[in-house]
Amino acid sequence: MNIHRCTSRLGALCLLLVIVSIIGTGCGVEHNTFFYKVTSKDGKKTGYLLGSIHVGKKSFYPFPKAIMDAFGASKALALEIPLDKESHKNSSAYQAFLKLRQPADDPSFSGIENSSTKEKLKLFCKKNQLDYDKLIRHRPFMIVAAIQSVGFTKAKFTFEDGIDRTFANLAKERKIPIVGLEDIDAHYKLAQQIFLHQDESTVANLLANPDAVSKGVELMWKLWKNGDEQSLFYMTYGPFGHSFPLLDLLGVKTNDLLEKRNEIRAEGIVKFLQNKDKLFAIVGAGHLVGEQSVQKLLVKKGFTVEPIKYKFTKPIP
Repeated sequence: MNIHRCTSRLGALCLLLVIVSIIGTGCGVEHNTFFYKVTSKDGKKTGYLLGSIHVGKKSFYPFPKAIMDAFGASKALALEIPLDKESHKNSSAYQAFLKLRQPADDPSFSGIENSSTKEKLKLFCKKNQLDYDKLIRHRPFMIVAAIQSVGFTKAKFTFEDGIDRTFANLAKERKIPIVGLEDIDAHYKLAQQIFLHQDESTVANLLANPDAVSKGVELMWKLWKNGDEQSLFYMTYGPFGHSFPLLDLLGVKTNDLLEKRNEIRAEGIVKFLQNKDKLFAIVGAGHLVGEQSVQKLLVKKGFTVEPIKYKFTKPIP
């Protein structure tokens, strides 16, 4: 990965942050949306599709009435994968993924070899009260996760307050089924490929720009709130089909990853609505942008997809 290319792209991220701040948050204004009504070809089956940001804040909820009423009328919640412990416990791919998350058995193992990156990581750990000696024995993707976690904590974002987990908790309160749009084993096999692609350069990029992830998430929430599909597309794919700095910094090649998963999620919604009605589906907002977005794939499969606008009164972020 070219560090200079990533650094120049970080400038693009800063520019986009400035543009969004000029646009403003627009509380109480009816916006475009990452929320859609999905209707089968015969008009007999309906569902809803909501774009998710996977980390959030409690202050962002409850969501507007249009979203909450649709959820209240739905008979099942569909997430990208089930979040319950039992589903994960029975997944061999998830168990293999857990092993990769553990520190190496060899005490001499180091996830970082470059001396300069090691020194920067030591300083980062000291500043943020992390155990360097323990962290360095992990693979690079776990070091990346630790740096991310610090950024999220400082910005007061949590995974528990992400859109998908928030609605999963609401579904449990309502006692409605929670289904997965993607096979859990296939999901974690792909996750292994993604995370093992992260290397020392990924860690070095994040250490050079430790606030990039948290700022990127704040930006994503603003774009989500304003229904700004074009800017989120740019943030996800970049202007020339390359990944945007936020994902580039994480060592993720987005095009194949997102488009492949878009098809899986669209097919999962189709299969559910072939047999049942009133589905409330939640997928990452990055899957709802571009020509191969989930909603456009559903249209190609014969479904009617209508955006639902709403007034958002919560200040985000």
